[in-house]
Amino acid sequence: MPDEGTSAPMSGASASDLDFRRLMDYLPSPFMVMTRHYIPIYANEAYLALVHRSWEDMVGRDIFESFPEKPRRMKKIKDYFKRTLAGEKTVMDKEYYSIPTLNGGIETRCWQSIQLPYFDKDGEVTHIIQQAVDVTEEEAQRRQTELLSRELDHRVKNMFAVIQATANLASHDAQTAKEFREDFTARMISMSRTYDALSRTHWEGLKLRDIFHAELGAYLGGGNTKITMAGPDIRFGAQASQNASLLVHELATNAAKHGCFSKPEGRLHIEWEVDEAGDKIRIIWSETGLTGIREPDRIGFGTQLTDFMPNIKNVSRTYRDEGLLFEVTVTLRAIRFNPKRQLSRQVPGSAPRAGHK
Repeated sequence: MPDEGTSAPMSGASASDLDFRRLMDYLPSPFMVMTRHYIPIYANEAYLALVHRSWEDMVGRDIFESFPEKPRRMKKIKDYFKRTLAGEKTVMDKEYYSIPTLNGGIETRCWQSIQLPYFDKDGEVTHIIQQAVDVTEEEAQRRQTELLSRELDHRVKNMFAVIQATANLASHDAQTAKEFREDFTARMISMSRTYDALSRTHWEGLKLRDIFHAELGAYLGGGNTKITMAGPDIRFGAQASQNASLLVHELATNAAKHGCFSKPEGRLHIEWEVDEAGDKIRIIWSETGLTGIREPDRIGFGTQLTDFMPNIKNVSRTYRDEGLLFEVTVTLRAIRFNPKRQLSRQVPGSAPRAGHK
């Protein structure tokens, strides 16, 4: 009996009983063997499937004749082959290849290949064994991850820049530390609400109507009969959504403190329209139902905010006796809208009640 920990040969079986060529054809990994002159003498079924070739297409032909390459990349590949012929195992960098398909098309795949030297009994390298690995999906996932990482880095930096700018503007506007703390906290909550909504849309942007609903609903709760809206269905890009949310938050805050939300009789009507070119939006915020409205004696945060946003044009504030009339034109590239979907005087849906600022 064999010693414990050792295994005895299987009765009636030996390596000589195996058909190694057939065994290689069964393997799922692509393998190819070529001579010192880069002429394939064997390729298994997995390899032929990977390169969309039959063996008849490759037999007797230089590998570069079967797969033409640009001179610079051909030299790079030959350098790997020469190192392998010198007795070194080589691993090529991941490369994208344009592979002609059987139906006459072109398929771009990313490969990484390993070259192993095959030594004869005298220790001379006579052939190159190449194992090719298709890493197209893995490489696409890696690039997608890198893209998302860069995008996240950009958004985080942008978010902190907005927070810093908001803090600087708010510090000049606030009269007391308590007022600064309360106003700044409310603005951060508004920004958080916007970022949460953007994440749910995978940062494709928000509809203007939804921005109004979110910011105004935080003040009105079930008192939505105070508001009417009219305008086409518009979706802003991510950056424009953030800017619009900040601006609407400031208008709603002022309406709650001094305007139409501060009195039972107050009403708000919002209209917007897109110009024929589709890259400018005119928004009208009209407060009514009040009396005795006067222009403030100091420049507030909202005024500073519109100056801070470069795409905002033609801002006007008219302090009528019955309430504020605010008009603004926004020039944006990232606007998507459907002019057929226009709601003439829609009242916002009910929103969860939030505490008054």
